[in-house]
Amino acid sequence: MIQLFKAAHGSTKRCTGKYILIRSIYSVINACCPSSAKAKVSTIVKLYYLISRFLTTGPCRRTAEVLVSELEEYQLLPGRLDWLGNEHPRSYEDVVAANTHVAPDHLLQICKQIGPILDKDVPSCVPGVHSLLGSGKQSMLRTSKGTIVICCPFLLWHVGSL
Repeated sequence: MIQLFKAAHGSTKRCTGKYILIRSIYSVINACCPSSAKAKVSTIVKLYYLISRFLTTGPCRRTAEVLVSELEEYQLLPGRLDWLGNEHPRSYEDVVAANTHVAPDHLLQICKQIGPILDKDVPSCVPGVHSLLGSGKQSMLRTSKGTIVICCPFLLWHVGSL
């Protein structure tokens, strides 16, 4: 099972600082997270999906199988919306079928486009050189004011067993 150590920034008395045993990420999102946290969780869930798609065509296929299995087990896949706007979990195959426009190399294509787009607003110190692992003025997280640090204090996961 997954235990969520701290579900929110402290804005939700019901969840802050308590262990919450969950079977689905949707129960945590709906019960504990402010709307800004929900958007971040939605992005994280989509990133997990894109990573799994990327791994399916490379040399790490067993890793992809394990990841897909865990994404389904913990319901960490993009859900579907019903006519009332409620989100429901889907299987990996359902998500793939619903997103035929997302190729296995979709994440790679996004990564390739980040550098040139960023260079238009915040040029790097070495024009035309892009690295996802760069730091400082070569960082993909650079801004006109400097480099930003991203953290997700609302989501700290611990995978363990009962």
